[in-house]
Amino acid sequence: MQTSFEEGFFSEIGRFDQLQTLTLLPGMWEAFIAIDRDLANRIYLPMLQELVLVGFFTNLDAVKLDLPSLRRLVVEWRAVPSHIVVVPMVQPSEVHWVPDDKPYFRKDILRVADTVIRSFLLHYANSDCFSVPSFLKDNVLQVLKVLSTDGVLPPKWRAVSFHDTSGSIERTRIDNIVRR
Repeated sequence: MQTSFEEGFFSEIGRFDQLQTLTLLPGMWEAFIAIDRDLANRIYLPMLQELVLVGFFTNLDAVKLDLPSLRRLVVEWRAVPSHIVVVPMVQPSEVHWVPDDKPYFRKDILRVADTVIRSFLLHYANSDCFSVPSFLKDNVLQVLKVLSTDGVLPPKWRAVSFHDTSGSIERTRIDNIVRR
């Protein structure tokens, strides 16, 4: 009996049980589009500290990512409202959204930023630090205030940080932004 690509992939990736950082590009992930959902589509990486997703991803729910030590999720992609990247079953300590900051994307990013930020803050309810580029600061502050007023801001969120292209970071406690 021959092993399918998917079965072979999932059994092989488990061999990297000491891996601490994993960066996935869309081309790598597209192999999962045709995954048979009846297979045990589970990636278990017990030591993984950081998962970086670069680009657009589909079918993230087709694979169960079991990453018990995940500290940091980095999502690098230009914002598209119908395609917000959240990773099911993953609850890192830190979530970093790094949208493509080319000038011709900025208007699109600002148009959908509130929706994307809201999605990240609500989906990653067990995370405590959210990081975005500083040009999104007003959006983040507004979304935090709305979520707090609506009573749906997850209590584990503690800080938000804003960074610019020079690497400067401003970190603010969420309790200083909203009343809980």
